Amino acid sequence: MRRERADLIVLTCPLDDFAGASFGRLDWRGIVVRSIHVPHVEYAQSAMVVNYHALEYPFIRIHETKHASGQQCEGTVLGFEFTNAPTRYYPIELPENRALNTRYQDHLREALGSRRTYFAGRLANYLYIDMDDCMRQALDCAQELISDLDRVTDGRAGASA
Repeated sequence: MRRERADLIVLTCPLDDFAGASFGRLDWRGIVVRSIHVPHVEYAQSAMVVNYHALEYPFIRIHETKHASGQQCEGTVLGFEFTNAPTRYYPIELPENRALNTRYQDHLREALGSRRTYFAGRLANYLYIDMDDCMRQALDCAQELISDLDRVTDGRAGASA
């Protein structure tokens, strides 16, 4: 894995995929959203997201983003969210999964170089985080990268002087 020639590497992907699942697979809960247009109805529900947690519903929530977007159109669009899709949306927070992701992070730092490898986002850090926390994490990572890049490039300048 040392073939990369970048000074710094930021991984935002699922680490088990990146490492070829060499230590096993991380567990995720997947979702799929099926959207339908409802003509002649301005709003179909009272909030942007309504949860349906009873067993009689085949979906877990309905999204109506028109509440947040301020969109002006005839009708509305409802997104029905279903679970058990083969996608990676929510980590399954168990101690063994947390330990496995930490093992992948340690392995990748060693393989790629500990002083140049960073992990950002919910996939690489195996966390469910809200969008505001995700943005904060990205900004913090960028600040750390800039500081470390300055260190790396200053070290090169000093080495060639």
